[in-house]
Amino acid sequence: MAGPIIPLATPSITEWEEAGTSLANALSRYLNLCTSLGTNSLQEGARANDLVARIDSKLESLHVSMEQQVAQARSALSKTLNDIASPVHCLPEEILTKIFAYVIYSAQYRNIWILKLIGTPNPGAFAGSTEKLGILVSTGQKIAAWT
Repeated sequence: MAGPIIPLATPSITEWEEAGTSLANALSRYLNLCTSLGTNSLQEGARANDLVARIDSKLESLHVSMEQQVAQARSALSKTLNDIASPVHCLPEEILTKIFAYVIYSAQYRNIWILKLIGTPNPGAFAGSTEKLGILVSTGQKIAAWT
């Protein structure tokens, strides 16, 4: 899926790329400082117990926060990529709206919704239909967000 990078000169993309470069540079510097922290700080007169306490504190707070934020950034980028790369994204909004309305007002799907609401002894019996409907509902929600 990776191909040549096509330059896009939008402010949002430029800002995102610059922030990524800054983050990579900051992480590289941070890694170098982490690697030499013990040796350098002890040579500069730091007490080992104080250094241990500071490192423990950072491992419990800063590093957890950074890991969560990197995971959230990765998730946001994956979602954006999936949303934009989806073939349904290429369909005109009017067509998507008609498809969505057709499914919602279809008697077949109306019955499925009723069965889901009241419960059914065999929920798997409608798996294929509800999966298709779920895709369309998701698309409909995106359409609503765009308008």
